[in-house]
Amino acid sequence: MLIWTIEKINLNLKFTWKLSRNESNTKTNFYIKVKQQNIEGIGEVAPNIRYNETTELILSEFAMILNNDLPIIKNIDQLIELLNTFKLCQSLKAGIQNAYLDFFFKKNNINPFQYFLQKPISKTPTAFTIPIMEIGKINDFFLENNLHRFKTIKVKVNQHTALETIAEINNITNAKLIIDPNEDWTDVESLLQCIEKIKNYNIAFIEQPMPANNTDQYKYLKFQTVIDIFADESIIQNPDFVEIKRQFHGVNIKLMKTGGLIQAKKILNQAKLFELKTMIGCMVETTIGLSHAFPLASSTDYIDLDSFLYLQNDSSNQLFEKDGIIFKNL
Repeated sequence: MLIWTIEKINLNLKFTWKLSRNESNTKTNFYIKVKQQNIEGIGEVAPNIRYNETTELILSEFAMILNNDLPIIKNIDQLIELLNTFKLCQSLKAGIQNAYLDFFFKKNNINPFQYFLQKPISKTPTAFTIPIMEIGKINDFFLENNLHRFKTIKVKVNQHTALETIAEINNITNAKLIIDPNEDWTDVESLLQCIEKIKNYNIAFIEQPMPANNTDQYKYLKFQTVIDIFADESIIQNPDFVEIKRQFHGVNIKLMKTGGLIQAKKILNQAKLFELKTMIGCMVETTIGLSHAFPLASSTDYIDLDSFLYLQNDSSNQLFEKDGIIFKNL
């Protein structure tokens, strides 16, 4: 019999985390733990309000599934079948699945890289994300956080101040830039005008600039833009890659949106099959959640696993960072 528990964790951020759709100074996540005798697995749940995931919903759904055979799960296939039986928050699915995988790997002395047929790595560079802020504060933020150590900077923007923000950061750093409007643009022509003005900057790609349901505009954008467009909010549990290929040049894969590491690996495989570029990304998570994404990092074109660097209080210490490189603690 497996013993499952959930623990709410309150995370204080080092700075205001502002996106085009919301801002916060704290984050409430959960640790899911599964234990049998002296072996314990742990996963993280990072709810996302974009998908109407709340702390109350996470707790009620966990209580519900705990009463539906979760304690007597005997293998990974059984767990996935059970999770798919219920309509659950994707982040909760991810926390449960990743906790069980952690337990399974420890119990059977299995290396996660070998299990997922990935090249074993102990370190990888990561992007660092700058939230939306006043233009005049960006340079000081860069210096105070020593961001010159990162070779890739992800920039949160909205459509109103994007040009000024990108120009300012481009003047500050030689790092490659990822532009992330979090679906803030509503008009593809105004977006193309912005792209024309920033096309000579050192930009890797633009991430999900318009709402995910603007599929026709994305199809038009893909063949008009001179900068690659990546999907983020469009990549959830079972994306239609025929459609994704028509709209985007690449995809950002997040375990909290796909429902866990196993589905994230399937999506990564599909993306490669459709010759799309890839990034492994994250929500605001501790190193518990981020460490579960680490086995996919050796197979993606970009890595964005930096959110533990925003936190004042992450005691999990699964990862650490030095000179823009994240290392996995052994």
